[in-house]
Amino acid sequence: MKWYMVSVNEAEVKIMAKTLGVREVLITSSIKRGFRVIEEIRRFLFPHISHLYPSTFFPHLRGVLLFFNEVIERQESPLIWGHHDMDGVGSAYVIYRLFKEYGIEPHIYIPSRKDRYGVNVDIVKKYGRKYVILVDYGISSYEEINSLIKEGFRFVIIDHHEPSRSVPSCPLINPKVHKKYPFMEMCGAGLSLRVFIEFFIDQGLNLKEIIHSYKDSFVIAAMSTFADRVPLIEDNRVITSYGVKLFKEAKNTPFLIKVNEELNGSLINREFMEKINPIIYSLLPEEAMELLISKDMSKVERLYKKGKDEAEKWLSLKAELLKKALSQLEGDGVLFVIDENINEKFLGTIASAIKKETGKPVIVIGRKDSGEWAGEARSDRGFNILEFISNFADLFINYGGHKQACGFSLLEKNVKLLKEELIKHSREVKWQKDESNIIVDGILPIDEVDKDLLLLSPFGEMNPYPYFFCPQRKVLYSIDERLNIINTIEV
Repeated sequence: MKWYMVSVNEAEVKIMAKTLGVREVLITSSIKRGFRVIEEIRRFLFPHISHLYPSTFFPHLRGVLLFFNEVIERQESPLIWGHHDMDGVGSAYVIYRLFKEYGIEPHIYIPSRKDRYGVNVDIVKKYGRKYVILVDYGISSYEEINSLIKEGFRFVIIDHHEPSRSVPSCPLINPKVHKKYPFMEMCGAGLSLRVFIEFFIDQGLNLKEIIHSYKDSFVIAAMSTFADRVPLIEDNRVITSYGVKLFKEAKNTPFLIKVNEELNGSLINREFMEKINPIIYSLLPEEAMELLISKDMSKVERLYKKGKDEAEKWLSLKAELLKKALSQLEGDGVLFVIDENINEKFLGTIASAIKKETGKPVIVIGRKDSGEWAGEARSDRGFNILEFISNFADLFINYGGHKQACGFSLLEKNVKLLKEELIKHSREVKWQKDESNIIVDGILPIDEVDKDLLLLSPFGEMNPYPYFFCPQRKVLYSIDERLNIINTIEV
């Protein structure tokens, strides 16, 4: 392991530190993260709601707001269709909260992990709601949505997944479709919050009033942003920063009261991911949604306990399945494992764990309870795993997701064919684990660590824990959000 100091102009660092009224080490830390102009550093260290990119970059925003206003004027109860993870239920919560403000009780539907990915025409017809809002979902359901539109259903889509083909003919918010919004890496709940904010601005509220009145929506969007592991930069940094600041005050639901207790009043990415996200993931989709929206504390306590118990069992079983999966790995540049005993619920987490262990792109394939097979694929940012699996699109029932995290389903008869294709294509990929050197943020004696350094937080994807050099003890070290000294390395 090699380490070196971030390269800076010391005279410029002193001027910028004085101008912004911060310690020099915060300037060098910002420079390490790619911010070299003082205004960029100011926006990084002091994220503000006004720093969100203009809503004019969403071409369909006006259509979405008109849709919402029509629902409210008619006092219709829309169907909100989400996704079975924290981002999916978090997105649904934010939009649900909007309509509840006008006395409307939307119906929320979260598909089971056993269901095929995509909009189910029969389920939409079963609920019979004319207005359907798809959150963290739907961008790839072109044929299904267009057929329903012809039958008189109205749709809005707020999704961040990669479109795999033509997009549905309805108002939609997805930076990856129109490619006009400057930041492509928001999660579903982040985009839902953007729509939420713009809706209330359209109703005459200012940003200060929106933040004060709807702290819970900012906190849920921040939790979802952490859970979806999107980069904590630009708009995501603004949203998570506000969620962290508002967390202790946001206690208008039993769920937020409970999570405040569990996290000791501080919303910290790592602690949320370790303690709360597994609970959301372990519950049935409808239970996870009820956990977030219920006003009944006894029900929330019961669901929370069930989720916690299930998460503990899940972690134990995951360890066993991961050990077996590591012993069955095939492939070269892209690794894969096919095992009918890996339940669909574990495919994504096992793929992520193998990727972390090996440093290579990974595909994990198992059998669904329905008899079909499913796969989850994960990679680091240097490799587009979605593009890779698209080579086998003819073998899939459906597929979709992100460049670094995606999934697919297929019939049993195609599993053997897929394996043959994976063996052939994985040989063509040259990929090595990134053995990066440590770039140190600056010189900082350990006894000078203080809360000013938290201007660098929240930490996570693309905003890692900073590394400092303590010359007195000749060690490199990091800090976390509670100012604990971590990752100490003697040099």
